[in-house]
Amino acid sequence: DYTGAGEAERARARRLLIGYIPQFHGLIEDLTAEENIVIPLLAAGVPPGEARERAREAAEALGIGGLLGRRVSQLSGGQRQRVAVARALAKRPVLVVADEPTASLDDESARAVAEALRAVAEEGGGVLAATPDPTEPLPCTARYRITAGRVSPA
Repeated sequence: DYTGAGEAERARARRLLIGYIPQFHGLIEDLTAEENIVIPLLAAGVPPGEARERAREAAEALGIGGLLGRRVSQLSGGQRQRVAVARALAKRPVLVVADEPTASLDDESARAVAEALRAVAEEGGGVLAATPDPTEPLPCTARYRITAGRVSPA
């Protein structure tokens, strides 16, 4: 509840409430993995030391902690996607919106992403994910199918 908060506090909260994972990573290739995770946090008002710690924690959870110092242009497609997931999760959002978050990942990396998203759900957050694969191991309490513009339970 931000009823008593000032406008600056409410604006900061809005920037941190939703973590977005695009289908195609959307990273800045000339920056390092760490910079791609930290810069949005700094923009949202997270102090630099805390932003770096959040980046490290999120990257470790996804098995890419050792890649933080590498430029995105040096990473594989799957590594880039996990950096994009870490960027969203480092915000510690209450809602994660993900567009095919595991589409370009091998089985082990997909499991790591699913586990990280499951942790968000277990901590009381929400995960809204779009996927063409109904067997994808994402943490869902409900599944829906969209066919020809119509939504129905899956």
